[in-house]
Amino acid sequence: MTTMETTRTRSIKTLLCSLTVSTVAFLALSRVHVSLYSLSLEPPIIGGGPSVLAQTTRMTQRNNLLGLIEEENVRQEFSEAFPVGQEYLVDLESSLGDVQSVHDARMRLVRSYCENSLQLKNEKPLCRTTAIVTMFYRFNASELRIAKTGTSFRSMVFYPIFHEGQSPIEGKAVHVVADPKVPKRACTQKYQTVAAKFFNFMFVRDPFRRLVSAFFDHQWNARRRRRLNATSLDQLLHARARYPADNIHFAPITSIVNPCQTPVSMIGRLETMTRDLRFIIENRTSLHDAITVPDDAKTVHSSTKRREQFANLNYTTVASFLLASQRDYSMFGYNPYNALQYVRTIKLENATKVT
Repeated sequence: MTTMETTRTRSIKTLLCSLTVSTVAFLALSRVHVSLYSLSLEPPIIGGGPSVLAQTTRMTQRNNLLGLIEEENVRQEFSEAFPVGQEYLVDLESSLGDVQSVHDARMRLVRSYCENSLQLKNEKPLCRTTAIVTMFYRFNASELRIAKTGTSFRSMVFYPIFHEGQSPIEGKAVHVVADPKVPKRACTQKYQTVAAKFFNFMFVRDPFRRLVSAFFDHQWNARRRRRLNATSLDQLLHARARYPADNIHFAPITSIVNPCQTPVSMIGRLETMTRDLRFIIENRTSLHDAITVPDDAKTVHSSTKRREQFANLNYTTVASFLLASQRDYSMFGYNPYNALQYVRTIKLENATKVT
């Protein structure tokens, strides 16, 4: 590791660990959700010119994205909630080095968020009281399942554990939710007692991409379409910006599992699922005695097959949804500007195809 990388890694870890009394007081008064990377809007400048140029370019790009938000009051609220100079853990993880350091940083971010969020500390219920927990009793482990974070792929990986070493049959529905051989538990206080002795993991995903993926899944499936209650992506985003959903496919992650009150040992990302899942199986549990992780995990699913849904998508609506999802973005270190850029890219591609 170079001196520059070492210095940057130390600065990131220092940033994660530093919460001053004055900052906490400010956050309490302003009722802004805590995000450790908002405490220092700019990282220490390392190496002179290139770092300054990179930061300037990043802020210019984000200001341009802010300018796309049509309604001024929403644009102002968004810029205050997500300052253009703010760092996000998801963008910094590649500079942290080994996988263990990345996971340590994720858990520190969650713990620090929880320590400064009285609402999450006292919020009830602890998590959804449905059977969202997959139990690996032989391995003293469990997964708190979040819909639309790669659960179908992980169901296939875990399949041999519950089927005497057999591999899943191609094309056969093996999703853990529908598999009667998979022990599942509701996320209740009784589970909390068991979980205290287990290694418990969960996977998360960029909240905007997760909602878009859920929309297309439900739109294409006649049975699921009845539960969608929206005929367009814009309509769904508008609804979710106003009030949370009961359906676990559309509900905020922190409304399904509250990491502040549920014992979570490790958090993986869909975006790095193969690496994260392999680390959990091979390094943090004994699951490797029964299964391995294939190299061909489809970690990012295409949600742009029906690009016409983005043609009339309003940036104000997107920004309003991102603001409503601020807790998920802050707790898990996702970058909301990536969602604005994602929409902009598809809109530009659509325009190019039309012309």
